[in-house]
Amino acid sequence: MNKQSSDPALLLFFSAFSISLVIALVSKFKSIPGPPYGGDLYFHTGIAQAIMFGNPPFRDPTNVGEYAFYPWLYHLIVAFLGKILGIFFVVTKVVPILILTLSMLVLYQIARENFNRRVAIVAVLIPLALKFPEAHPRALLSMVMIPLFYLALFRFSRDRDVKNSVFLGVSWGLAGLTHVLGTFGAGAILLTKTVMDKIKRMKIKYNIVAIAIGVTILLLFWGPLLFVYHAKTPNPYQELVMRHFTLPEFIVSFLTFPLSFSGLKIFLGMLTIPGIILGLIRYRDVFLPSLLGILGAGVLFIVLGDNLVAYKLSSYYFTLNALAILESLNWLSENLKWSKIMPLAVILLMGTSAITVGDYANSPWTAIGFKDPWYNDLRCWILTNSDVNTVFLSSYESSFFLFSISGRKTVLFRRTHASPFVDYDKRSLDIAIALAGNDTEESLRILKKYNVAYIYIDSFTKRDPIWVPYSPISTPASSEKKELSAELDMSCMTLQTLRA
Repeated sequence: MNKQSSDPALLLFFSAFSISLVIALVSKFKSIPGPPYGGDLYFHTGIAQAIMFGNPPFRDPTNVGEYAFYPWLYHLIVAFLGKILGIFFVVTKVVPILILTLSMLVLYQIARENFNRRVAIVAVLIPLALKFPEAHPRALLSMVMIPLFYLALFRFSRDRDVKNSVFLGVSWGLAGLTHVLGTFGAGAILLTKTVMDKIKRMKIKYNIVAIAIGVTILLLFWGPLLFVYHAKTPNPYQELVMRHFTLPEFIVSFLTFPLSFSGLKIFLGMLTIPGIILGLIRYRDVFLPSLLGILGAGVLFIVLGDNLVAYKLSSYYFTLNALAILESLNWLSENLKWSKIMPLAVILLMGTSAITVGDYANSPWTAIGFKDPWYNDLRCWILTNSDVNTVFLSSYESSFFLFSISGRKTVLFRRTHASPFVDYDKRSLDIAIALAGNDTEESLRILKKYNVAYIYIDSFTKRDPIWVPYSPISTPASSEKKELSAELDMSCMTLQTLRA
């Protein structure tokens, strides 16, 4: 068998190795690997469920009458698959494998078009060596959509024409419909490249085509936020999360991202550091606007007070490190004997892939996924006795939980996951009056205003210092209002329906 004919076999073997590692872990999951109170994976599962049960993607899944505040492409995909296979099966078992497979395909294509075939074969080992493909929009962004954007950017830099400018614009748009960082990061890179091209006196008409197409697609999500809400955020989510992340910290994280590995994975730095340098030499039109664009965007957002966006720009480091590894492997394959280098590279990437899976498996949040879901009876009751527009009233954390397991609407919500465009201070004041006030007529007016169908009380609600203490005596009675009371713990659940 010659080297050329062995390529497909090696490609299949390397791909199967990575996929098998992920399957070995996710096959053990009995529930979503994360906390149902406050966990990101549960939150995004809630959005997907809302869409699956009929909530339009462009509408707020947590509130009646509002617009989507989180890009919805990931959730739309999960909802479609969930309709066929079951939402929790898709989230726990299908999505990680799907994200990894797509990531390997895109990186393989980048390597095949821009490096030699030997490097392309090894490229499929890189995604899992760098990151675990958890069921989260950020994983889809960093492992699939940003690499797809770079595949388009490489093609555009090599051959500026209508086809490649359309591909570049569409890839930017898809990244932005997946995560807000897809809008800001890729947008900063594309704008930086356009400015650099203009400085070099190059024609930028195809750059403008790409930007116009990208913006058009992005308006599917951003349109209502800009033209209906006018970008006003009465719930300043961006000020509640990562406010402590400072400009010096961002600069340090940016300068050290090729070494942003822990434990034995630090050996990847032997490939990433020289790879960045090689990239700036060989593919200056791709690497330089990328580095300058991300750096400039991070500094700008911190100056504007949105530290969270600057912090989340780290989503781009996955692709930059992957490209750096490809650059180093390409140089080694062309300057040294590949038959000796390849086994070392394969061992390094396979070993770090195993570490990636092991680290994820040993996370305390992941450990929750090895246990049976304790809320099945409650979820079944909710789905049986309500529809996607039914509104539940509970505390911030318990509202998050209810939404995450059912996709149902709420009045309040966990503030760091809630829509920035909804005035939760006003809602909190209204609910305090409704539940603790002495004016029954006013209480009922407020509950009707928010379309409340059920009030939900659990042990978390009772411990919430912000929540108005529940008292059956002081709660207004009405035939229009139903109350669901549940005592919950991790080992048992007693569900009782009360009608006032």
